[in-house]
Amino acid sequence: MFKIDLLPTKKFKSTLITVRLIAPFNQESLNYRAILPQVLASSTKKYRSKAGMTRRLDYLYGTQMSVFTSKLGFESIIHFQVQFPSDRFLPNQESLSEEVIELIKQIIFHPLTKNGVFSKNVVNDEIRLVKEALEAEYNDKGDYAFQQFKKIMFENELYALRSKGDYETLDLVTPETLWNAYLAMLKNDSFHISVVGDFNELKIKKLLLKTFDFQWKERPHQWVDTETKLISQVARVPELNDVKQAKLFLGFRSEIRIDSKDYLAMSVFNTLFGDSDQAKLFRTIREEQHLCYYVSSSYDSNKGVVFISMGVEPGNEDLASRLAIETLEKIKSGEFSEEDLAFAKSFQIKRIRQRDDSILTLSAMDFYFRNLYGVSYDTLQLVQSIDSLSKEDIMKCANSLILDTYYYLTRRND
Repeated sequence: MFKIDLLPTKKFKSTLITVRLIAPFNQESLNYRAILPQVLASSTKKYRSKAGMTRRLDYLYGTQMSVFTSKLGFESIIHFQVQFPSDRFLPNQESLSEEVIELIKQIIFHPLTKNGVFSKNVVNDEIRLVKEALEAEYNDKGDYAFQQFKKIMFENELYALRSKGDYETLDLVTPETLWNAYLAMLKNDSFHISVVGDFNELKIKKLLLKTFDFQWKERPHQWVDTETKLISQVARVPELNDVKQAKLFLGFRSEIRIDSKDYLAMSVFNTLFGDSDQAKLFRTIREEQHLCYYVSSSYDSNKGVVFISMGVEPGNEDLASRLAIETLEKIKSGEFSEEDLAFAKSFQIKRIRQRDDSILTLSAMDFYFRNLYGVSYDTLQLVQSIDSLSKEDIMKCANSLILDTYYYLTRRND
């Protein structure tokens, strides 16, 4: 049996069906799971090329399809997303639901094969595309520095690994090993379907149950990344490279994750601290001290970590990092106004409300909330919870942060 979540709404003129195949995240399977959805979506026994798949989607009134792999907590999730016009906007009382669901079935269960495995040309093409995407990240010094920083801060933790794939070992993937990974996916993965948009609930649920009549495995999932470590001393790691602008990162750990009652308070703290152009970091380090080209903070609620990212003139790394830590200490002691707090709360509320304007974001958040909390996503409840936050709530979050790693990529002196 598999899980179906339905979220009907007439806010959109389309319907989004997302099929998620879920397995434990690990280093051994990450390359296979990064490539698998791309290979499966490129061709099927019925639609034998990318061009054939494109023609089929165009025929279905410009239906859009995307496939990708993500990591959530300790879970690897392969996504197949198909967005298509809702029935009431089609001519002659047409309905696309059955044809779209059948297409998803073709992609997952009836891949194009050659000699009993995936086509070597198709596999090699997808490996090349994944490698090109990873190379583009490597050549961007900001992305490169962030990945290096993560490797240091999260050494021996799954968080250091990316669901996009590992460049160094991608060439070890073959049509045969990828086919074995595909069979393992069908045998061992949990299967989840969510539908968001304007649709007939009874009709679409009946179609899904009929089409995916398959014995899928179900198991408890670990949606939150609780892996952590004791910090005996801060890791300070400089790296030299041919850069004009130094890239600086500070990483803090906290026990406040998305399953904590203080999760929303930490989100508001992050907005106040560095996640807007009115934030304390921006106003202090960029506007007042003119020490950086950019500065921001981010909060990964799934892991319970806060990052500070800065671009500074080489030689100013220590001064900029010291000012960032001083800014944090001021928030810890309550040196911010009620106006600062009101702005941070309104900024975060605006973001939450904007999620409702995207069918893709709404689908992702609803999936997360149903699986983490056992309830559907509720914008109004989140807004009310943020409105009720106090200055003490923000200070508590700030005081939970412990500096773990200070890394910067700076100019080599020749």
